[in-house]
Amino acid sequence: MEINLYDFSKTNVSKESRVDIISKIASICYGNEECSNPNALYTRLLTEGAGKSPASTLEFIPVVVPVEELYRSIKLKKNIGNMYGMVIGNYYLSNLREMYNLIPKKNKYDYLPFIYNVSEYEQNIIKNNFFVFKQKVPKYIAVQDMRHRRASYQEISRRYVKDSKVPFEFNSIFNGEYYHLTKNYFEEGVDLYHKLLEKHSAQEARAVIPYGFMTEYWSCYLRDSFENMLELRTSSHSQPEMRKLATIREELVITKKYK
Repeated sequence: MEINLYDFSKTNVSKESRVDIISKIASICYGNEECSNPNALYTRLLTEGAGKSPASTLEFIPVVVPVEELYRSIKLKKNIGNMYGMVIGNYYLSNLREMYNLIPKKNKYDYLPFIYNVSEYEQNIIKNNFFVFKQKVPKYIAVQDMRHRRASYQEISRRYVKDSKVPFEFNSIFNGEYYHLTKNYFEEGVDLYHKLLEKHSAQEARAVIPYGFMTEYWSCYLRDSFENMLELRTSSHSQPEMRKLATIREELVITKKYK
């Protein structure tokens, strides 16, 4: 299990910083560290979602806006207390995707390209209330983790990524005889996967990948959703591996130990 905390407080200082971080987040789907054309990817993701709304990847760009500005300049019609975000003092902290969905259509393309957070004060709001992690954990733990609704995720996709590019990693919580039994099960599943690839796509062959393999993904939380996750996942009723994941995250945030 590998978990790292990242400082995203300066990801919204310019269009260039937005493009850079979005290309890094989105590239994990294809098993890459970066993409060949970040600007084209960013432009496509702005209208990739249903109804031509931004893709969920844009939820990894934090945005801080004065509450007064939302109503005065952007002419917001909704109650921000019911949306994906947090009111912190006189500011509203959310993400770029939510802002695109929030702002009235006639205002968003005039205003949103220029909502940048260049002041140290606004960046500190982000640093203290917007937490981004990259982790490598067993697939069954990732599935549980992604049950938290008020968080965002971007995972390596075995629909696109074959193990020739990113090899499968075996994981087992068992010892002795049961370790060997689960290891044999894993290896047989991977062998079947390779056999299926002879006549089928990775999208189809992934159906037989053993559930205990390691997966890698990004996740981000606002402070209130992060605290909710900790309350649930550090409970004695939670699975030990989930408690370990939550406890490591909590320690990273407390110590501000960034990758």
